[in-house]
Amino acid sequence: MKVSFQLFNCAKTIAQLAKEKPTGQVVTVKGWVKHFRSYKNFTFMHISDGLSAALLQVVIPEPLNNSHVTVGSAVAVEGELNPSVGPEQHLELVATQNFPFSVRQRQSPDTLRQHEHLRPKTRSFAALLRIRILTANDCEAAGDVFTAEKVKVYTFNPAFRAESSLTRQHLAEFYMLEVEQAFCTSLEDLMKLVENLILNCIKTVMHESVEDLKICQQYHQTVAFDDLCRIEKLSSFPRITFVEATEILQNSNKNFSKNLKHLRKEDERFLVQHFGNLPLFVTEYPAETKPFYMKRNQDNTCALCFDLLVPHSGELCGGSLRECNLDILSHRMELLKIAEQSQWYSELRKFGYPDLGGFGLGFERLLQFFIGIRNIKDCIPFPRWLRHCST
Repeated sequence: MKVSFQLFNCAKTIAQLAKEKPTGQVVTVKGWVKHFRSYKNFTFMHISDGLSAALLQVVIPEPLNNSHVTVGSAVAVEGELNPSVGPEQHLELVATQNFPFSVRQRQSPDTLRQHEHLRPKTRSFAALLRIRILTANDCEAAGDVFTAEKVKVYTFNPAFRAESSLTRQHLAEFYMLEVEQAFCTSLEDLMKLVENLILNCIKTVMHESVEDLKICQQYHQTVAFDDLCRIEKLSSFPRITFVEATEILQNSNKNFSKNLKHLRKEDERFLVQHFGNLPLFVTEYPAETKPFYMKRNQDNTCALCFDLLVPHSGELCGGSLRECNLDILSHRMELLKIAEQSQWYSELRKFGYPDLGGFGLGFERLLQFFIGIRNIKDCIPFPRWLRHCST
């Protein structure tokens, strides 16, 4: 399946700027400080975005001696791109604004080997991650040779859940797409990314596998294909807050519980049907019901998160903005008594940690949504669930 991503609110990469050379334009560059020199009237820094070996020199028309910026800081810099007077590069960025997020100190290779979560910040290890494994052999006639570029961070791997659940919606082993996006400050931008991903998948499946979809619909006696035809024409999905969702449930004629802290499967199904059997984002769940690493609103009552509810599957995807403030995160971890064993996790916030957002999407639930299969155990070749693990 070929899926294309539309990126929202993204800065230009340094490699793109070097190729296009848009001199005189105001651009925004996001990345990490690799070199830093502050003088009486100017500050020079070299920034890497991690996507190539190229560095961009930034000229800041003021000293930053008393700032928190140092080697390893995550920064977003806005300024005018001009030809460089130095011989080492063709372009330099004259900054008008800069926004530091956090600080780290330079570490030796021996030290970094003991702190593997920091090694990707070094130039040499970042270069290692950019090197792709290539072969000229068409291994077992499996497909054409191709390369892949590290742009955003994602994994697509098996996930395991030790849940005591025998419902038609749960598996002990399933495939999960997990995405993390740096310099993500908006929950809306994150939802747009998910929205774009789902709509691209639907368009691709409807174009390339329409006959298979119809066969599956006939076999499982569902109207999933008709739902996809309607959803494919959408430009966006409805959005409601958790409070609005509970009001819809309580104002209905159904016997839904009051003072809900989370949505049950029957709640999710009702909400999807209430909005015309369309995908639906529910945002801002009560903070106490969500993991400690999620960013919260100003009064600390709601998590800045979302669940995407879809026909046939219920919750398909969940995402949030991540808490990047070390003091806030450490306090929550102390309350949960996990600070000591998860020290590496909090330590990441000390060393050039930008605003971050991410989401997880269950692949079998995506298939269930597309095909309309009632039981998720029929969406995977060898399903494993509670007290059932075929070898």
